[in-house]
Amino acid sequence: EDSQIPIWNLHIHSKNLKLFDSNWEKELKQFVHKSNVGKSYKIVNRKLLLEILIEQKLQGTLFRFVINMPYLVLITRLLKRFFKNVCIK
Repeated sequence: EDSQIPIWNLHIHSKNLKLFDSNWEKELKQFVHKSNVGKSYKIVNRKLLLEILIEQKLQGTLFRFVINMPYLVLITRLLKRFFKNVCIK
């Protein structure tokens, strides 16, 4: 059974451009279904990532973009904690 609920405000953190196409409902339903399954999916569109990197390079913001990537920020924090603990002992 298909149920519908009104969405008044939708904030999307996604690089999936299909969510902004005319068939966005189909793509959104797939994401909702995946979220209900309880598994984590990491989908990387290599073409889109390359376009973003090229755009950042052309704007002169590539370095700032790379150093602020979530995984790099997490690794940097962990390394800082590690070295702080090592230097204190």
